[in-house]
Amino acid sequence: SGAVTGQGTYTGTSINFAGGLAGSAGSTATTLISGSTAMNFLSTNTLKLLIGGTTQEIGSHTGTGFYSAIKSSSTMQLGGILNVAWLGGFSAALGNTFTLLNAAGGFGGSHFSGFVFPTLGPGLSWSWYVSTVGSGPQQTFNFAVVKTPEPATLSLLAVGGLGLAGVIRRRRARSANPR
Repeated sequence: SGAVTGQGTYTGTSINFAGGLAGSAGSTATTLISGSTAMNFLSTNTLKLLIGGTTQEIGSHTGTGFYSAIKSSSTMQLGGILNVAWLGGFSAALGNTFTLLNAAGGFGGSHFSGFVFPTLGPGLSWSWYVSTVGSGPQQTFNFAVVKTPEPATLSLLAVGGLGLAGVIRRRRARSANPR
């Protein structure tokens, strides 16, 4: 049992991630938790993962093109704040998906208490979801860049729907009371 920060491969019976980077300043990395090690992200800490591209990091790279991830061959208990930051001037585009956490034993129903995301371009927003791999218990924690509906578009749809409802109501009234 112990507290760890940074990249590498860790083994033990229980690991408490005490915050910091998966990778180092200026590089991405995948942190591997091996054996029957339970990974605990403490509720009082912040986990920072770097995104410098759309390819999940295997090993450690400097430069762009990759993003940090944490993989566990056991369970992960999520907690604290997940802080995702850009690396090397990268900015995600519509449809980009990032699998930041992978737990062979699942997440046990736990979640982070908050998120800090980098700013996306106009009309884009972040969406996060947990996926179960196969019949379980393996789960992945994913983030995707999705299109944000513009308020003007929603307003136009609402006005159009009201207008259509009025036309239908008027036709029904005429059908019930022919002249």
